[in-house]
Amino acid sequence: MRERSRVRPVATRITRRAALIMHRLLLFVTVALACAGAGVFLMRGDAPAAGGRLYVANLRSSDVSVIDLTEGRETVRIPVANNPHEFATALGGVAVTNYRSASITSLDATGTAGAPLPVGGEPHGLAVGGGRIAVT
Repeated sequence: MRERSRVRPVATRITRRAALIMHRLLLFVTVALACAGAGVFLMRGDAPAAGGRLYVANLRSSDVSVIDLTEGRETVRIPVANNPHEFATALGGVAVTNYRSASITSLDATGTAGAPLPVGGEPHGLAVGGGRIAVT
């Protein structure tokens, strides 16, 4: 009976190792930003290897940083209403709650923010489904 080799090709080992390192780095950055009081959102469908984008809600400066994961740097800051907090894929782009402004703001792929949509209260979380947005 022939034994199966447990040695993987070098390219496969390197690719998996690089993916693991990128995943751990992304997790570290996400935790660090969350501990600093920032909301963080990685676009669905985007992966670090494919050049994804990371959205960071800057509570104190009331803007959203868009970080290019391929370049590892902030590419744009988008002004939004007071205290951006949580993100969801919606409204043809990304929606962000504005905690102290009782609104949500949509961000398009070009880095432009739409007019804030009033929702009342102090919106925190977002859920999207069936063509609707639920705000908590």
